[in-house]
Amino acid sequence: MLNLSQEMSRPITGAIKGVPPLAGDDGALITAADVGRLGWCLLDEDLPFPTAVVRTSALRNNLEWMQRYAAEQGVLLAPHGKTTMAPQLFDLQLQHGAWGITVATVHQLQICRGAGVRRIFMANQLIGQRDIEYVCGELLEDPEFEFYCLVDSVEGVKRLLQFSELSPQNPMNLLVEVGLPGSRCGCRDLGSAINVVNAISKSEKLSLRGIECYEGLVVSESRSNDLHNINALFGLMKEVYDYCCMHEHFNLDDFAILSAGGSAYFDLAAKALCKMADGNTRMLLRSGCYLTHDALFYQRLARRFNERNTFECGLEPALEVWGQVQSKPEPGLAIVNVGKRDISHDIEFPAVQSHFKPGASKVPAAVDALWQVKALNDQHAHLV
Repeated sequence: MLNLSQEMSRPITGAIKGVPPLAGDDGALITAADVGRLGWCLLDEDLPFPTAVVRTSALRNNLEWMQRYAAEQGVLLAPHGKTTMAPQLFDLQLQHGAWGITVATVHQLQICRGAGVRRIFMANQLIGQRDIEYVCGELLEDPEFEFYCLVDSVEGVKRLLQFSELSPQNPMNLLVEVGLPGSRCGCRDLGSAINVVNAISKSEKLSLRGIECYEGLVVSESRSNDLHNINALFGLMKEVYDYCCMHEHFNLDDFAILSAGGSAYFDLAAKALCKMADGNTRMLLRSGCYLTHDALFYQRLARRFNERNTFECGLEPALEVWGQVQSKPEPGLAIVNVGKRDISHDIEFPAVQSHFKPGASKVPAAVDALWQVKALNDQHAHLV
C-alpha cells in the first residue's frame, strides 16, 4: 500500500472544485479523510454543480476484471496514471496487483513519487534538463525506486548521458521506442532502432531494458487498416527485440521488458507481446482507461473486443459528471451548466445517461435515447 497520509490530510477548501462553498467556515480545516463522515449527498444538492463522481461498484469491477484478464494472458499491468491523476486510485490499482504505475510527464511522476509509488514507467522520453535532474535525484536518494523511460534516437541517448553522473549507482532503465511512419515518436525502421540500441549498450551509465510501442494511435473507423498497422508495428518491435536477444544486448542477469500501451486493442497487444517473448522477458500493458471506462467510445471498442475473443469484456462505465439545467430558452433545448471546462470531448460529445428532479423523484431515471448534447461552450452544454 502507498503512504497516502499526506494526501488524506491535505486541507480541502472552496478553492478545490466540487467542494461546498461553506465547507470549513467553522474554522476547522476539512481534509480528504473527513469527507466520508460529512454525509454530503449529490441528489440533495449538498455539492456544487457540475460534479464528477465515480461509482465504487463499477470501479472495483473494472479493477478486478482487468487484473484477472492480465493474469490469464500472462502479462503485467502498469496502468497509466494520467487517466485519473488520483493517488488513492493508484493505490487501489497496486493493491489489485498492478506491477507499477505509468506516467507521461515528470509532473505526473512527481505526484506518484509524493504518494510513495516505487516503480514508475514513463511512457515518454526524458528531454528537459530539470526533468532529467529530478529523476536522477530521485534515483540517487531512493535505491528502491525503479524508473523506466523511452528513447528513440542516438541524440536522446547522448542527452541522458550528459546527466548520468548525477545517479552513478543507479543506471537509468531505457526502452527503445518503435513507431510507424506518420504516427508519433519511435524508430521507424530496424536500422534506426539498432543505432539506438548500440548507443545505449556502449554506456555503463544507461541500461537497455526492453522495447516499447504504443498501438493506440492506429485506432480508426477502419478495422482492416487498424489490424494491418498493428501487425506492422509489432512486426518491427519483434525485429528489434530479436536483434537485441541475438547480440545479447539485454542484461542476462535480469529480465527484459516488452511493453505496449493502448486501451483500445489491449487484447491484440497482449497476444503479440506473449508470442514474441522468451522466458526471461516480462510483457507489460499500460492501459489506463479501463479503470473508469467510457459510455461511448470504449464501449464500441469493447464490442470489437467481444468479436475477437471467446469471453466478454466485463468493463463498466464508472465515471459520471452531473450538472443542472439552468435554462430552457426555447422548445426542445435545455442548457446544462456543464461545459468544456468541466468535461472533455476530444472524441465526441458526452452521452446523457440519466436525469433527476429534486422533490419529484427519489432516484435518477434513464433518459430517452434521443436526448443528445449538440454543443459545448466553456461552461454550458446544449441538450436537445
